[in-house]
Amino acid sequence: MIRTVLLARISHRFTAAAAELAGGPALRSARVLDVLSSTPARPDSRAPCPARHLRALASRIGAICALGLGFAAAPALGVVEQSGARFEETAELADRTLTLAGTGVAKYRIVFTVYAAALYVPEGTPPDEVLAADTPRRLEIEYFYEISPEDIIRAANTVLERQIGSDGMMAIEERLRRFQGWFQAVEDGDRYRMDYVPGEGTTLSFNGEPVGTVEGADFAEAYYGIWLHPDDPLSDTLRDDLLAGLAE
Repeated sequence: MIRTVLLARISHRFTAAAAELAGGPALRSARVLDVLSSTPARPDSRAPCPARHLRALASRIGAICALGLGFAAAPALGVVEQSGARFEETAELADRTLTLAGTGVAKYRIVFTVYAAALYVPEGTPPDEVLAADTPRRLEIEYFYEISPEDIIRAANTVLERQIGSDGMMAIEERLRRFQGWFQAVEDGDRYRMDYVPGEGTTLSFNGEPVGTVEGADFAEAYYGIWLHPDDPLSDTLRDDLLAGLAE
């Protein structure tokens, strides 16, 4: 446990330091939004990169590893770890047991991991039925950066507009506004969870606490499609990782 905590702190500090050296808080915020919306951010060529900061950081990491803390403890049985985020292998939803289909991460230029995600569906669900109206599902996301609700909403809508067009956006406009009105700022370690139950709707939870439910299988198909769309998801790699455990 001590090893895991220390290494998590080292990783967090290294990521924060790298982000600062890459251009500071303003550019870091732009990069976080970029990975969510797939719109490239412009790097700031004026950003300083003092080598002494990197040398000091490397020295600290080396000192910790010299104490024999170089390896993290394995996750507990029944738990899958993805980039430091831990997800249960099963989930209970509306009196049904869902199984973990896969986990993945949203990254920016390989280096910056913005969040980890996990998808749960009934065992035996084929990939092409994940978004079906009668398929209960859960998508859980753990964030590694501070992100404002405005940035979360803007990023989601950018992908939705690309996927379903203006007519599709109009069809879910009122429900989308209601659903996104429940979003709040996230910090490192915060989680959002979306649970879809056929006949009831999509429930949004923040750190395990339900905040509201939106009706409609069409809404669920559209919003989960941000990550799971068969042709144009947020990230092909993330979608494939989330579906990796499902039979063809």
